[in-house]
Amino acid sequence: MSNYFLSPRAISSLHRQKKWSIAQFGYDRTKKYFLDMNEKLQYLSDNYRKIPNRNDLTGDYGLCLYTVLKHYVVFIPLDDGIYIADILGKMQDIPNILQENFSVFQRELMNFKK
Repeated sequence: MSNYFLSPRAISSLHRQKKWSIAQFGYDRTKKYFLDMNEKLQYLSDNYRKIPNRNDLTGDYGLCLYTVLKHYVVFIPLDDGIYIADILGKMQDIPNILQENFSVFQRELMNFKK
């Protein structure tokens, strides 16, 4: 079993998404959604080598994308799993967000590796 590690940005995104989801759908439905998300993130960390590249959305940044429920997981492969840089809604402008935040992703990854 591999590991997945959440960046500060990914944690912040999850908190915002959870707060919005509770307001829209209630606690029980939100809890189930995020339990399902956790299962899918674990699946991703165990199988990320099999995930095709999405260069159409990620460009040449060396970032990877995986669809989890209604989100894109932005991740970077590591020796012992994956580093999740962010979790974005599918309706967002993914290429633009990745371009604008690439330096943040890199900085957070470097801090994580320390």
